Amino acid sequence: NDSKADLSGPLFDLGELEQDSTLMEDAISNAKVALSFRYNGNISQDVAQSNLSLAIFKRGLGRITKNATLFDEAQTHYEEALSFLPPEKALYDCANVIGGLRELALDRFALDQNPLHLDEAETRLLDAKPVMEKGHEPLAERCDDLLAQIAAARATVA
Repeated sequence: NDSKADLSGPLFDLGELEQDSTLMEDAISNAKVALSFRYNGNISQDVAQSNLSLAIFKRGLGRITKNATLFDEAQTHYEEALSFLPPEKALYDCANVIGGLRELALDRFALDQNPLHLDEAETRLLDAKPVMEKGHEPLAERCDDLLAQIAAARATVA
C-alpha cells in the first residue's frame, strides 16, 4: 500500500547515507509491496513511479554491492516505468527515466569498463534529445551535459 511506498524512500536514503545494504534491501522490499498494490489498481502514473523508485533503489544497492544483477533488475524497472510514461504526456518524468538509464549505463561501465555501456547511454540520450528539445530547454541542456559526461568516460578507455 501507499504507506509502504512512503516509507521506502526515506529508508533507502538512510541506507544509502549509512552505506547499509540491509536498510536498502528493506526499502526495496517495501517498494515491491507497494508496486504489487499499484498494479492491481492499474493507475499508470503510480505504477511508473513505483517502478522508477525500484530502479533507483536497485541501482543504488548495485553500486554499493558491485552487483551487476541488481543493475539488470534496475534496467527492467526503468523500462517498465517508461512503458507507462509516453513522452508527449509526461516529458519531465520520461526525461528523468532516460537520465536514470544513462546513469545506470555509467554504473555498469564503472563496474566492468565495457565501452558498450557508454554506447548504450549515448544512443538512449540521442534518441530522446529531439523530444526533450521540443518540450523544455533545461531538459535539452541536461541531455547535452549527460552526453559530455559520456564523452569524458569514453576518454578514460581510449
